[in-house]
Amino acid sequence: MIVHWRWCIKDSLPRWSGVLLLMFCIGVMTRASGQFLQGEPAYCQEEGADIEIPDITTPCITCKCVNYKITCERRKCPHPAAGKCYFHLYDTEDEDRCCNRCKGCQMNNQTFSSGEKWESPVDPCASYQCNDGIITKTVKTVCYATCSNPVPVKDQCCAVCKGCYANGKAYAEGDVVPITSDPCVTCRCENGSLICDKNACPVLACSVSNYIYDPANPCCPKCDGFRKIVSIKNKCMIGLKVLKPDQQYNVDQCTTCVCMQASTVLCKRSVCPVLLCPTDFQQRRAGECCPRCQSNALLYCETEEATYQNGQTWNIADEPCAQCKCENGHVKCTVQTCSTIQCKPDEVEYKDQSLCCSICVPKTATCTVYGDPHYKSFDGKSFSFQGRCKYIAVEDCNSRKHKRFEVQLRNNARRSSHFTWTKSVAIFAENLQIVLLQKLRVRVDRKEVKLPYFNLGAVNIVTTGYNIIVRTALGMKVVWDGDSFVEITMPWQYRNQVCGLCGNYNGNSTDDFALKETKKITEDVAEFATSWLVGKKGDTSRCAIVDTELPQQLQPRSRATRNLPCPNSPLRKSLRIIRECSIFKSTATRNCRRLVDPSPYWRACLVDLCDCPRRSCLCQSFGAFLRECELKGENVDNLRRNYCKLF
Repeated sequence: MIVHWRWCIKDSLPRWSGVLLLMFCIGVMTRASGQFLQGEPAYCQEEGADIEIPDITTPCITCKCVNYKITCERRKCPHPAAGKCYFHLYDTEDEDRCCNRCKGCQMNNQTFSSGEKWESPVDPCASYQCNDGIITKTVKTVCYATCSNPVPVKDQCCAVCKGCYANGKAYAEGDVVPITSDPCVTCRCENGSLICDKNACPVLACSVSNYIYDPANPCCPKCDGFRKIVSIKNKCMIGLKVLKPDQQYNVDQCTTCVCMQASTVLCKRSVCPVLLCPTDFQQRRAGECCPRCQSNALLYCETEEATYQNGQTWNIADEPCAQCKCENGHVKCTVQTCSTIQCKPDEVEYKDQSLCCSICVPKTATCTVYGDPHYKSFDGKSFSFQGRCKYIAVEDCNSRKHKRFEVQLRNNARRSSHFTWTKSVAIFAENLQIVLLQKLRVRVDRKEVKLPYFNLGAVNIVTTGYNIIVRTALGMKVVWDGDSFVEITMPWQYRNQVCGLCGNYNGNSTDDFALKETKKITEDVAEFATSWLVGKKGDTSRCAIVDTELPQQLQPRSRATRNLPCPNSPLRKSLRIIRECSIFKSTATRNCRRLVDPSPYWRACLVDLCDCPRRSCLCQSFGAFLRECELKGENVDNLRRNYCKLF
């Protein structure tokens, strides 16, 4: 409202502040005329002083001395907490009765503003919220947790879940976690734990017909617009209902209200538990507060990444300690806790990104190649492959720029056209090329050297008994017997960092047959081994495995001889081979059999001796067996002296 003043001179009135007191005539622009009443300005003497005009009693108009003229203005009232309250009081009894304001609440001699929330000082499970003179008390009877093993916390109503995992994924400190199954549940990641709350929606002052929902906050409705009211002493208002002191009123099956002091309504509202079934399968029985899941509810769990069936479990990416499960339509995540471990003297504590907790692993792992040739990987997988070419036994697979090491094996046919043997070993490490040849000869960078050979800080090569031992500064050790036996030992630091015919050294033998280019796991030995061929991969006929099957006309006809080691040879040869290979099952090797499974070595013995013209071929498989037994801590010197002196 625009106000103008018009002065009307009254000679009969007394003087006011040394100036003739004039009467104010308020001129208001009317809708009909659109004109202002005209008047003369009134003057004042004290610049900036508040001027009290006896005829103006409303607190909405204030007058000041501005430029020695009396200037009056009507106060501009802001919207009382726009959008946060429904009841606007316009006749409050305090001195400032100009502007409307939100109706607050009073309880226990304390005053609370509309929209204010507070916790109970005596009950951690109770909370309060004031809205338009209505206090909603929420009591949590059912807590919500995203895990199966929540941990209680002192002075806190609900237990918390260690680790911030929900919806099948991990969250960072301070994140607010949405719970898709119930928009009224709020979770947050605090101090490495997930804390979840579900409060009841506050009781609203408006009628249900005025409820609206905000898409950004779909949990609770709010009142549309506002309503001006006059405060009624000692009475309460809720919706269109006026309550007398101590009068009770049930808003719904979950809410009981009572009119208290200072026109404040106190409502107690129950919190319904989170239902673990889709909304379409929820039903509310007559007279009950909370809905229930139908018995035939279709239960499943939806996350940002996938949909899981009831009972299905899965791991969270990059979080090996967390596992989630779909339980009755809701995601429950469990965090594994790690205990302190004590490793043996020959073991070391180890952990990588795929493991939740540290494990004890041997300080070294060994890959063995012997005989025809037969392989035993770092992780203990045994197989045979007779390709006649050069193959990668082990190499560094994690270096992005260049390989730190590589060991190649050259196989060729020897003593027989049906089988191959390891002819030489090439080691590439420490910027050196080391080739181990037949009869214990060694070449370094294409020059034959005498042993012992030392390259300080890089490699040393020595002879021990009947073997050559190569040690590199990287920690890799290679043993060569000068004939066909190769032993490659890697320290634990290279766990899960190598690849080749010796496997990936990750403690799992089932994935050792990984193809070089695609990393795909295969069950085909020939496909696996051929992928690690050195040189051109196009034409592999030069490396073809010799067919060990005899022509049909030479196949043994007697069923009695088909299961013998050499079915195409005289019976006495098979019997001799069986007798010689029986050393693996004799009393002499009893102690070793407790430490090492002799089966792969015994089978290798039968195969090798069948095509070997010399009895010394027994020592290839038996010597490899003794070597593994020795590495397990058993003294095998007597067995070596009596049977094989290659080690």
